[in-house]
Amino acid sequence: MEERHYRILHVGLSLVSDTPEFLELFEQNFSYFRVAEAGTEKLAVRAIFCGEPAALYVGSQVLSLAGVEKPYAYVYHTLINSLCGRWHDFLVLHAGVVVQQGQAVVLAGPPAVGKTTMVERLLAHGCRFFSDDFCPIERKRKLVHPFPRSLWVCRNDKSGDMTQATFHGNKTAMPVTQVATSVGGAPCPLRCIICLDPGAREARDILEVNLRPGGQAFVEEVRQIADVTLQNPRPDCWHIAYPRELTGRLRSLCQQHQQHIWHAYRAYPVCRDFNREPMLTRMSGHEAALELLQHVKQEATLDDGSPLPLFMELLEMVAGVACYRLTVGKLETMEKMVLYAH
Repeated sequence: MEERHYRILHVGLSLVSDTPEFLELFEQNFSYFRVAEAGTEKLAVRAIFCGEPAALYVGSQVLSLAGVEKPYAYVYHTLINSLCGRWHDFLVLHAGVVVQQGQAVVLAGPPAVGKTTMVERLLAHGCRFFSDDFCPIERKRKLVHPFPRSLWVCRNDKSGDMTQATFHGNKTAMPVTQVATSVGGAPCPLRCIICLDPGAREARDILEVNLRPGGQAFVEEVRQIADVTLQNPRPDCWHIAYPRELTGRLRSLCQQHQQHIWHAYRAYPVCRDFNREPMLTRMSGHEAALELLQHVKQEATLDDGSPLPLFMELLEMVAGVACYRLTVGKLETMEKMVLYAH
């Protein structure tokens, strides 16, 4: 058994496991946050993969790993969800972040729209790397904090299979040191928020849901919703295709069955065209807050069933900040637009 300590956004983490491979995979993501001691107030996690019984211990909670097809991914996402639930002082967006002249440039958008690609290109212009996926904004001071995990770039295969060797499907890790000479640093104020827009999108979104044992009731309730189709590519995994207007209903259903869901991932089928001319347009605060509402990582924020309090918080957070919509196109033109946006 080996124990490692981290401090991630003011939350201490003590991670113990009997499997060095899992610890190394976690370290690959979170080495920036490694500390000698996690402190007295910490989240204690034990992941037992080879012992009897195989189980995940998160604080006082015990989750069996028996029958879990992808135990590494199960443990990783359960751990991240537990951390998200403890980041009370932060609002965390699904966005890339670079720092230019001491201010944060936030690149928000759906999966596969090109956030990591843009982050890489901006780093080549001397920007400081903060994150390619997590954008933690401190609620009290409205400062963006660094979250420099490894950059995860798409592989050529499209299998999307979440193997034991990665937590990120058909993506592979690129150490930050390979692409950035300047990493992390002190929290900084927002310079601008740019919402990447792929342009054309499919009429239906896809929700990938990974279930714990006992989650069949969730599947049966989804089956009762008209105009929804389900596929079951793996025993614990369901793909739910649905028209966009059903997003709120499915979100509510996921919250009702959250004890049986260990990972839910919204896929936005996008049609990127990097050959067309991109377009940068100014967004009002209301437009930006409404767009960012889709990219908040902490689903627990919506536990009251209404997105209105979160929308109002986002609206206050973007007040006075330049917000833009950038329709994806030629990368060289896009990077110039981002560099000179203010």
